[in-house]
Amino acid sequence: MTAERPTDPNQPTDKGQPEPIENALPNVASETGETGNQTLPGPLLPVLPVLPSPTAAPPLNLSREEDFADDVYTPAPATNPVVSALKAEGLYIDDAGDGFHRMACPWASEHPSDVQAQAGYLEPCFGNPIGLFRCTHNHSEKRDAESLIDHLGITPEVARAKSVIYMQTGETHRAAAASERVLAADGRYFNACGPIVRIIEPAPDDISTELVNDQTLSAFLASKVDYYRKAKGNQWERCDPPASIIQNLRYSQDRRHLRSLTGLSRQPFYGADKCVVFKPGYDEATGTYAAFDEADYNLVNPTRKDAERELGWLKWLIREFSFASDADRAAALAAILTAAVRASLPLAPAININAPRSGGGKSFLAALIALAATAGEPYNTSYPTTPEEAAKVLLAMLLEKPAVVLFDDMQVQTGWKSLGPMNKALTSTSITERVLSRSRTATARTNVLFMGTGNNVEPGQDMRRRVLSIRLAPRSETPTLQQYSFNPVAHVRERRSHIVQAALTITEAHRLAGRPVSDVPSIGSYEEWSLTCRQPLLWLGEPDPATSLIQQVQDDTDQDALGEFLQHWSRLFSDDPMMVREVVPYAARDPRFADVLEEIGVMDGSTVNTKRLGWYLKLNRSRWANSLRIESGPNSQRNTWRVIAD
Repeated sequence: MTAERPTDPNQPTDKGQPEPIENALPNVASETGETGNQTLPGPLLPVLPVLPSPTAAPPLNLSREEDFADDVYTPAPATNPVVSALKAEGLYIDDAGDGFHRMACPWASEHPSDVQAQAGYLEPCFGNPIGLFRCTHNHSEKRDAESLIDHLGITPEVARAKSVIYMQTGETHRAAAASERVLAADGRYFNACGPIVRIIEPAPDDISTELVNDQTLSAFLASKVDYYRKAKGNQWERCDPPASIIQNLRYSQDRRHLRSLTGLSRQPFYGADKCVVFKPGYDEATGTYAAFDEADYNLVNPTRKDAERELGWLKWLIREFSFASDADRAAALAAILTAAVRASLPLAPAININAPRSGGGKSFLAALIALAATAGEPYNTSYPTTPEEAAKVLLAMLLEKPAVVLFDDMQVQTGWKSLGPMNKALTSTSITERVLSRSRTATARTNVLFMGTGNNVEPGQDMRRRVLSIRLAPRSETPTLQQYSFNPVAHVRERRSHIVQAALTITEAHRLAGRPVSDVPSIGSYEEWSLTCRQPLLWLGEPDPATSLIQQVQDDTDQDALGEFLQHWSRLFSDDPMMVREVVPYAARDPRFADVLEEIGVMDGSTVNTKRLGWYLKLNRSRWANSLRIESGPNSQRNTWRVIAD
């Protein structure tokens, strides 16, 4: 039995009135409630519209949701069917906003002559699945949303104005794809390198993401889609979103509709064409979602003079901080520029703010720098102490895509310790780790600003080339009691866009000038950061902001210790292959060798920890120091080591 197709919506009814709304919509079935070989519920349900023959069919406009309708998925109507019917009957007055519409009461004859026949209709919402009707007059009979849609000839299913998905046997993949379309159309849900996340906007210029769980997905889809499944008697009945759909959305590797989210920005950012993007929302070319007020920014072809003016204002902001040197002040300026454009940079060094003692303004300066990235609070956490902890903490943080991660009050013993996941987060555009308590992995982008504060905290080992240090040196014996005449953090909070505009003016003026480059040492991995945040300051006459990073690389105590260790090894054993247990007795025979073993951290009191020494040799294999390197011994002499000269 085949369902009757909708008649011409322009054909008048017997009453001379416009056709009821079920006939005005192209994808609404007739009262028979049947379509194809499947019996639908008694009330009307949307079905696939009749299309012209293939030869006469116009090309699909994939921007129109209705072009995706089929026997599994019927999109929600483009306009609310009740509103369309009110307009067709001449009852509609105007749109009052927030889903509320003013209308003339269909039962005006029941009103007293001195009462205006005006009423209101609220579109379907959380507590009112078919909408809400209210009239200024108290009718003798009950007049509610059900009365209104019945008067208009609309069924409750049509009045719900939701998408419809039929769960047909063998068509789960199509139902899942349709569900993904609905999820993507909301605009808040994205594919974040595997996990599904949704955008959270707690304030106009603040934004974050959160992982979407099964319960959230199910509740969202239930609010947007009416799912139907076969029940007894081969009849269709409405049901909750099936678990198979939820699991398919969560773990599918073939998402076709959810857009990829690579980063968040709380202000204008550099797009794929290296030009500033001033439009908030999702940027297809970069995968960046931005939240800011366009009216707060005005940046039109800035010149060097404009850059000099804004640089002067930034220096005025930080004038009362006691920097150890002009290069440290330049590093603070570079940190502000980095915060402003971090969402656009593939990589950037971490920012280390240290001082000799508490009360020197470290946290205050960190708060000011963070404001160039976000109006919200930084993600404040402790620096991890082990690689395992670092992997878990980093993945959890980065999946939320904060603008700034702040390791506040770091300790000398553990601060900026070289840990594999931390090293990778600063020199790779993404990290992939196992999800906590799950047997699967997730990938997260690393384009956030890492900052840390602490007393005399310095980066160690491989972190030396990944961290830009800013040293404060208060000239007071009691810096905590030092008086300041100005609060730059409070000043910037009043109009955060000013500090962002200043930073972008400097970087953009340098770009428009052709990105002139000063002759300074290059920094591996951070070439784009150097061009965007370091070279503009050099162009404007500031000292090299990367001075501390370069000095850290040059003054590598770990490298020095390795060189001394290799020299003593070469002196004692020449290039002979040696087993670790053969080397251990020489610590007791040669005090100088014992001292260097103590320096590299492989001694337990007066004895050598053979396990630590073995790991140290593996860690530094093939690494040059003082024109020497250590390598594994010949294959014929397993578990041996020897030092080779250049």
